[in-house]
Amino acid sequence: MATPRFNFNVSYSEPVNRPGDEPVLTMDDVWQGIAHGARYPQDMAEYVANCEILSGDKVKFRRRLTIGGGGAVHTGAGEAIDQDVILRPMLNVEATTTTSGATTIFGMSQGTQDPPNAERPEIYFTGVYELWIDGVEDGSKEAEEVRVKYGALAKGATQDGVKTFRRWKKEGKLEQWAKPENGA
Repeated sequence: MATPRFNFNVSYSEPVNRPGDEPVLTMDDVWQGIAHGARYPQDMAEYVANCEILSGDKVKFRRRLTIGGGGAVHTGAGEAIDQDVILRPMLNVEATTTTSGATTIFGMSQGTQDPPNAERPEIYFTGVYELWIDGVEDGSKEAEEVRVKYGALAKGATQDGVKTFRRWKKEGKLEQWAKPENGA
């Protein structure tokens, strides 16, 4: 009998510039945050202790994440995860775990507001998660627990991403990373 393979897919979008949010973020600001998070995910996710770039170039590379603290939803503390990462400038970053095929995408999009508001652009930050776990049966208690915990992680990461980008803008980091000689 084949080993069960559990799949859970979820995505969330967070408005970047709600009324009253300051400072206002631009598409360039959000992109700098996404691009930095691709190479330094430990700056965005508390469960990532370290990230090592193993090979590749500026837009396609392999990274090794070391999980820290109390671990993640389906990965224990100290475990390493290798991911193939693709950056699509001014659109998204996609990270696919080499062993399972699980994929995370962080992206940005413009809203359909007409006419556009140049002073407070309608921008959305989206987190897309495709999780695959071997040995977990769909419909089981373990599968339901993963759905709840991973869904909460996905929602929180999307909301926290916007907060982190805004903090980085206040600290001047996004502007610094945007300089060609620095990169994200």
